[in-house]
Amino acid sequence: MKTVPLIVLAAILVLATTTLVGADRKYEKKYQVSSGGTLVVNTDQGSVNVVGTGGTEVSILVELRGGEGEVENFEITSEQTSSGVEVQGRRNKSGWSWLHGSNLDAQFTINVPREYHLKLRTSGGDVDVKNVKGRVEIHSTGKLHGSIVTPILTIEEGGILEGHCKMEKKPDKEDECDLISKKGDQL
Repeated sequence: MKTVPLIVLAAILVLATTTLVGADRKYEKKYQVSSGGTLVVNTDQGSVNVVGTGGTEVSILVELRGGEGEVENFEITSEQTSSGVEVQGRRNKSGWSWLHGSNLDAQFTINVPREYHLKLRTSGGDVDVKNVKGRVEIHSTGKLHGSIVTPILTIEEGGILEGHCKMEKKPDKEDECDLISKKGDQL
């Protein structure tokens, strides 16, 4: 009878070890776009870095590092839509991550035209935006870093802005940034 618990224990260790072995994976995609479009990023995990460029393409690089099972079970998709580009990162909840927690590191690096709108959602990861002149919506409890020039900046309650924000097309106070909470209250 002692062999059954030993076999079960061995099976659990093998499954747990496959998620602990280190692995890397990259996802790369490029789309030709026009200025004025919208980038939508919605990810279960990871940090998002967006840089505005003088080009006419959205360039996506996602670098994953972590346990082999976690890297394999993180699905990344992107598509061009009529309004711009959408990027999704989804973690498959199955597996044995409950034994040791999540060790997955997902880093989204995305270049967009300078005049582009952003809707970014990540679960606790940091968001870094540079050289973008469009509406910016951040839905994360992480930190927003960088210098932003935008007519509208929305940061979800619990998020933190560390950087400089300049409001464009605002007649009264040019260098002041209005922050609007998720509830719509002006902060």
